[in-house]
Amino acid sequence: MASYFSMTGIEKIYVRVIGPRPPFSLVANELWGPHIDFDSDGNSASATDPSWTELTVTRRPEYDERVDIDPIDGQPSMLVIQSDSKGLAEKVRDFLVQFGAVEVV
Repeated sequence: MASYFSMTGIEKIYVRVIGPRPPFSLVANELWGPHIDFDSDGNSASATDPSWTELTVTRRPEYDERVDIDPIDGQPSMLVIQSDSKGLAEKVRDFLVQFGAVEVV
């Protein structure tokens, strides 16, 4: 199976969870730097919760760049990273792989 594909302009990268996830703010920091204003949503119980499985980060104030990470129904160990930017989706994938949180399938 390919690690990513594009349908209707949305890049999708499938990954398998293999370890704890980083604090969600580190995902935004990796994308846009440590001092960028961003909006987020997800299922993290706290700012440092390593067990989140849903995350949306959007750069503010422009709201022009966004990445969504969501679980795949019926496959609790699988996540899909989605963005209309292939580069952003790949950057998140690479960060999560380097962090030891996921592997590409």
